[in-house]
Amino acid sequence: MLVARCAVEAAGGAAADHVVHWTLAAPDGEVIPPFARNTLAASGSGEVEFRLPLDLSGEWTLTGRDVISGESASAAVVIEPMEH
Repeated sequence: MLVARCAVEAAGGAAADHVVHWTLAAPDGEVIPPFARNTLAASGSGEVEFRLPLDLSGEWTLTGRDVISGESASAAVVIEPMEH
């Protein structure tokens, strides 16, 4: 399982609720539909969980984008296959 957390910072005060759109892109850059979803960042803080297939591997890219502002951040995620 892959778990990612986010924090939305607001200028001049506490962050309100935000919707974050998450994508997990394969090593070739393709976004796999089951790995795209929206989550609520209540008071600017939230997380997402992806259940990954056992044979998934490679360097993937996780992106979280605030739906209203369009601000985003990405990180490389190295996934190694689980041993059976």
